[in-house]
Amino acid sequence: MDTATSKVVDTLRLDKEADRLMQDLAVMGDKGKVTASKLLEYVVGFAGELYKVPTSKRKPTWFKEVIDLAVGAMYKSDAISKRVNNAFHKAYELKEIANKGDAYPVILTVKNNDYVKCQSGDIPALTLDTETCMGFTVSAITAWTSKGAKDPKNSAYDKLGVARKGVVMPERKNIGEYRKGAKRDMKSALTKALKRKLGVPTNVKADTEPTKVRIPISIATIVKYRDKGISNGDTWSQAQTDMFEQGVALIEKSCNVFNKAK
Repeated sequence: MDTATSKVVDTLRLDKEADRLMQDLAVMGDKGKVTASKLLEYVVGFAGELYKVPTSKRKPTWFKEVIDLAVGAMYKSDAISKRVNNAFHKAYELKEIANKGDAYPVILTVKNNDYVKCQSGDIPALTLDTETCMGFTVSAITAWTSKGAKDPKNSAYDKLGVARKGVVMPERKNIGEYRKGAKRDMKSALTKALKRKLGVPTNVKADTEPTKVRIPISIATIVKYRDKGISNGDTWSQAQTDMFEQGVALIEKSCNVFNKAK
């Protein structure tokens, strides 16, 4: 992290309202295009000086870069990244409850040195909720299946280590993938909110390639699809083939003239 971004993280604080907005955005999406716009006001300051770039100097990718920098800076703060993840964890649990009802979270008991679902009268031993599953450190998980953990004579012996890893890791993976998707969707929604805030259409895709490069690439793609269609059995008459080739030639010629003019 550069010095400027570091100073931003050190001086800015994320309002608690942002936690609820991040959770709502993950659960319901950007309903009415309001949630992301509200969240943007709390987040955009983390982009520092980049957000202050004048309109005349903004590249087409500026909007995405601002949000990438802002969210990235937030994740550089341990306290803030924990809050972001907690918001996503709550959203994940709400999704699971909506889909599974009382079956979530899974509560396990121990029988015959293994974890099984609790039945009436069983003593709960492990709950597969986000707080529990994501609360284990990497070192602790590694220790569950270490050489010592498998040796009854070793002080680190953990007779349930392998079984515990077998039930915790799949749920950790599910939660991790959900968090990744929620973060991606949040950044996308914030980018669109920033465009709306500054009066830029949100359906215009940012394109970093100059026109003189972009058009020939697009034409090559069209020719490729046309040739692939023919190889797959599409029928083109001679007249259609001539028209297609003439059209491609004219576009390529116009690009050459354009490039020379540049």
